[in-house]
Amino acid sequence: MLRTQRATAALLRALMIGSASASALSVGILAAASMMGCQDESQPEYWVDKLSDAGWRVRAIKQLDQFYEDASTKANQNPDAPELKTLVEKTVVPLTNTYVEQYDNLDEKIRHRLIKLLATMRDPRTEPALSKAIGEFATTGRGGEDLKWAARAAADMKLASTADKMIGAFAKLRADSEEGGPVYRDFNTALLAMADKSWTKTLVEKLDAPMELPQQGEQNKPKVAEFRNQQFWQTTSAQLLGAIGDPAGVDPLLKVLLDPGKANVQADAVVALVKIGKPSVTRATQLLNGEIKELVDFSNQRARKAAGASGSSDEQYVGTAAIVLGTVGHPSAAPILIAALGKKQTEANKGVILRELAKLPPTADTKAAFQKGFESLASDAMIPPGESAQAVLAESATSFFDPELVPWLLQRAAAFKKNEEARSAALVAAIKLMTPDQLSAVEAAVNKYGGDDEKAAFGTAAGVVKSCGKGAPCYMAALTKSGNQGEKTQFAGIKAAYMLGVYGNDKVRDQVASSIDPISNAALRFTAGKVIDFLSPKGSVQIADSLQKIVDANVKRGDPDKIAGDAPIKQVIYRLRSRAQA
Repeated sequence: MLRTQRATAALLRALMIGSASASALSVGILAAASMMGCQDESQPEYWVDKLSDAGWRVRAIKQLDQFYEDASTKANQNPDAPELKTLVEKTVVPLTNTYVEQYDNLDEKIRHRLIKLLATMRDPRTEPALSKAIGEFATTGRGGEDLKWAARAAADMKLASTADKMIGAFAKLRADSEEGGPVYRDFNTALLAMADKSWTKTLVEKLDAPMELPQQGEQNKPKVAEFRNQQFWQTTSAQLLGAIGDPAGVDPLLKVLLDPGKANVQADAVVALVKIGKPSVTRATQLLNGEIKELVDFSNQRARKAAGASGSSDEQYVGTAAIVLGTVGHPSAAPILIAALGKKQTEANKGVILRELAKLPPTADTKAAFQKGFESLASDAMIPPGESAQAVLAESATSFFDPELVPWLLQRAAAFKKNEEARSAALVAAIKLMTPDQLSAVEAAVNKYGGDDEKAAFGTAAGVVKSCGKGAPCYMAALTKSGNQGEKTQFAGIKAAYMLGVYGNDKVRDQVASSIDPISNAALRFTAGKVIDFLSPKGSVQIADSLQKIVDANVKRGDPDKIAGDAPIKQVIYRLRSRAQA
């Protein structure tokens, strides 16, 4: 009995020991499994931990980049998708720290990949990395690819803390360099999106440098390279001064317009002055009257240099000032230009003043001054860069949108016996402005003085007028009609647009503005813009905003034809905002 009890007790102990061992084994297996779960390569946390390991860092960056790409694809590129936001929360700070702390240790390609990933996140917490990338370029001139991604992201998020580094990088970037050449266009876009007022001083200094345009076929590589750099710096500076709107930029921009060597920058300088608005009108008025000695002397010196030692300056600053006043388009410029016509002017300057006068909101005084000045011009008068003044001004007359000018235009056509170009322009201008009761008079003049082109234009325009009469809705339909968007049929749409200006009002203007995007023909789009401008003599921030949305949408879609066609629309936007200023 005792022996049996001892055997039973031994058996029980064996069973208990076995159970304990089994339990220990089970715990070990669970612990191992738990540890394996923490090291799951399919989870971002695993690779975040590897960022601190030099041997694993490159692979970790690649894997986390792939995680983001996959999540973004799954979310249809929606940054607010929950799964994408969760991933960013787990990775944005460690990745940012890695870029900042390991900048000098990362291979260039992997560094580019990392900053692109961080920039794509558009998360303010990436600011230290973005600032690092921009600052490194500002200091060393190296890291152009990093600069491209970082600057676009910083500008999109309006990270003011990067502004000083952005302008520093701008001053450092050379468009002719291996680092700067591939990225200067992207950087230009980023700078314009940021447009910080603190940059004005640097931008003005950049505009002060001379520019020497290389001659066609010139093989002087250093000279060509320097011109390329100056064109980038000065074009961007002009654009930024307009975007910033600081009046301190007006005189430097006027100097660009007065320097024949800076012809490649002048279009952007004019637009910048339009954006700045009334301060540009004030200084251009003073320049027109010869009251800014520094600019007058600068203009004369540059003009003589361009013309040669024996060349005449011809007071070219007068025409330049007139162009600014006309392009800004503020009504206050009208008496200034009319007064200038009463002074002794060269034929070239007189022609420019008349052309710019027609760009202003029309009044009885501006129309009368335009007609009188036109009639006083010499038959051989030329407008820079070498166009017949009479031909140019005949077309300019259409900007008044006034059918009362039709009989006068027909008289001008009859008087242009030795200037076929001007005669044709006067006939076409009359065709654009004619109303139903003027058809017979215009037809008689076209048959007497016109050629096949003028007769074809009359036939098309007459058909539109007979069909629509004085009905704005009918003309609106003709303007937007898909069949009128082709080059061969566009004149029907152009005529319709002019009739909308003739018979239009605020309601018609709003309709044209809201219907402009489907107008694909560049000539029709330009004329529609003229109509909106004409019907907004006091400007309109609301219409400017609605047009800007259309322009922005076309840029976002990347439609090259629409983007190109929006160039005149953008100028209308700037003019509407300028006129709306108090």
